[in-house]
Amino acid sequence: MRILFFHRWVGVHKGGTETHIRELADRFQKMAHEVTILTREGNELNGFNPAVKIIRIPKNIGESDHSYEDFRVYIHTLFFMAKAFFKLFCLLTKPGNFDVISVHFFTELWVAKVCVIFKKIPIVFVLEGYTSLEAKAAKFADRKISISSFEAEMYRKNHSLESVVIPIGIDLARFSVSKSSTEHLIHKFAPNKEKIALTVCRLEPRKDLFTLIKAVKYLEEKVNSIKFLIVGDGISRKQIEKEIQVQGLENRILLPGRIDDSDLPYYYACADFFILPTKQEWFGIVFVEAMASGLPIITTTVGACPEVAGECGLYFKSEDHVALAEKIMELSDNNLLLQNLSKCSIRRAGNFDWNKVIKKYEEQYNFLSN
Repeated sequence: MRILFFHRWVGVHKGGTETHIRELADRFQKMAHEVTILTREGNELNGFNPAVKIIRIPKNIGESDHSYEDFRVYIHTLFFMAKAFFKLFCLLTKPGNFDVISVHFFTELWVAKVCVIFKKIPIVFVLEGYTSLEAKAAKFADRKISISSFEAEMYRKNHSLESVVIPIGIDLARFSVSKSSTEHLIHKFAPNKEKIALTVCRLEPRKDLFTLIKAVKYLEEKVNSIKFLIVGDGISRKQIEKEIQVQGLENRILLPGRIDDSDLPYYYACADFFILPTKQEWFGIVFVEAMASGLPIITTTVGACPEVAGECGLYFKSEDHVALAEKIMELSDNNLLLQNLSKCSIRRAGNFDWNKVIKKYEEQYNFLSN
């Protein structure tokens, strides 16, 4: 099967969608499928599986990796769509067309749909979030896949759109790192043997890290034995750094920034539990990474958070920093609860094993290509 993954940001970002596409491409290739990725040029393509063919779309003049943060997103998106249309159209005029085109956002779907009008190449739309624009566009895809039951129900209830539910997978072996191999990180971030509460996410408003900062401030006089580690980068970084300084929490909340993919499992392994105070989540790949690393989870009740983390998590109402602080205290003061939730996480992570999940994706893509 010859599969084209078409997504703007795979070469630029390391968010959940981009990680999902990279894993799908890599695993389809290892299953002897011919895989191509069409994306915008960017640093994240360095070190990619060399057996996966990458076709780059040039960056717009004046475009940054965070151009979606203001009105410029519309200008850059129009230029991207025009250049992507030309590139894809040229690809489809060559011999050996693709059997399936996989898109993960509505702009790419529109471009692909126009390009395949005379080629009759089926399109899979993997829904990685929820908007009315995506719902309208999805009706023109040949197969719809939702990454959570919560997301699928939103599309069904509000737009009568049916989709197959397949979660995002996890490489269990990659995140099976022993804590003893992370002594250098523990010494660096928690030299006095404090517990480490880890957050991994793109630093953007939706993740609501300001609620976490408020919770840490609330705990300042109550709990001194926890260091909070926020891994990632994004458009909110400067604001977050400023707020941490204003609250005088520089020694409690640490921001190492972006880290290499190869280092990520070690950051999970050095932690004691995982926190994500998100305002919305359609899946949350970081939950699965945390569970595969044996970490209990503290997160909000919104979206698919309870669906993914299940009984391995403690939940609080979004934007309620006092409730978050109470959950942190509950977990940090109760080693038995910490151990039980850790065991639960390891068991639950098995439900998302890529070796199982990729077969479900292959079944859907194969159905269209035959």
